[in-house]
Amino acid sequence: PYNTAATIELSGPAADNSEAASWMAGYEGGTPGEKNSVYTSTENYAGNMQSVSCVPSPFSTKATLIFYAEAHKQYNVIVTDLKGRIVKKLQGHTSFAGNNYVDLFVSSDNIASGMYIVSVKVGNNRQVTKIIKK
Repeated sequence: PYNTAATIELSGPAADNSEAASWMAGYEGGTPGEKNSVYTSTENYAGNMQSVSCVPSPFSTKATLIFYAEAHKQYNVIVTDLKGRIVKKLQGHTSFAGNNYVDLFVSSDNIASGMYIVSVKVGNNRQVTKIIKK
């Protein structure tokens, strides 16, 4: 019996687990010892979005989400804790062509220390990264 809660997993067999960009949300629930549920590569994201990151990480009072979009597209951001609980949502915003900088957390946000998963969807493309709050 596997856990049915959201999990994180490496994005591919050659991914470096020390890099935030190598992690993604798992959709099959906890599957210890099994292959990853989905294998992705940057080829899947050709076009609308090329990279996503959060800086600084770890952060204490403010964090910025940075992502690239080739064109103006609607984007949504969902931040979850490691138990899959949503701690922040940004919906219905429009990206600029090029680099986009979004204040993800500011000092008035009341979130606990720990690791968070940041999912960014631009148009039909989605990428995931992680961020750590001191």
